[in-house]
Amino acid sequence: MDSHRPYREVQLHKDFRKTAIKVFCPPQPGHAYIIGADPSLGTASDYHAMSVFDITNAYDIRQVASFYENEIPAKLFAYMLAKVGALYNGAFVAIENNGSSQVTLDALWRDYDYDNIICEGGSAKSRRRDNVDAREEDAGVRLREAASSRTRSGGSR
Repeated sequence: MDSHRPYREVQLHKDFRKTAIKVFCPPQPGHAYIIGADPSLGTASDYHAMSVFDITNAYDIRQVASFYENEIPAKLFAYMLAKVGALYNGAFVAIENNGSSQVTLDALWRDYDYDNIICEGGSAKSRRRDNVDAREEDAGVRLREAASSRTRSGGSR
């Protein structure tokens, strides 16, 4: 899908060459973004993946960046999500929440203090903050309000 689209690679961490994301469209001031994230354990047997979407116009959602790699640690992927989220105007991160995602999810919350996270599900053994449910609910409300206000105001490019 991405191989035929023009892009430029952006290195997110100077010490790790495998942290380059494909950027199809740089962040635009005033635009709303969401990141879909599928973490792995970073053991080369499964891939970390992220896709960044411009959701400013609900009728014209566009992929603006992507990443796919299986040889980086889970905590480094959390760093990348926080950095990309900050670059794309504080984008919400919709992250898969299962056993292999837990290291990334914990690092995103605890190490990088990234608040714009949307996640559901997870295992019974999940080590989550006490206030996760409140944060998830708040994030969902803020995402709906942001999308709604941009749609009402025209939200076109």
